[in-house]
Amino acid sequence: PNPASQARFGVRSPRAATRPPMGAVVSSCVGAGAPPVIVGGRRLLFKAPLAEGAFSFVELRADASTGELFALKRVPLRDDDAADARLEGRLLGALDHPHIVRLV
Repeated sequence: PNPASQARFGVRSPRAATRPPMGAVVSSCVGAGAPPVIVGGRRLLFKAPLAEGAFSFVELRADASTGELFALKRVPLRDDDAADARLEGRLLGALDHPHIVRLV
């Protein structure tokens, strides 16, 4: 990746996304005491909040056995959101590209 184009488009390296800048205050609806989640047979431990939007938030999680890092998107659903979430899951599951997050 070209550092100049990354800076131009506001893209940070994956390593930079794993921790907030020194002195940063981060917030999320889930904190350090968040329980592990099981996804695809992996027990994922909360490490840090990465991003928060109007309808979802993304957390840095680590596999409890291997230490492999994952970005976990959490979408709190209301009853009328369930169909949209299933559609997004099907669409992400059908895509295979290095610049699109992989659904596991």
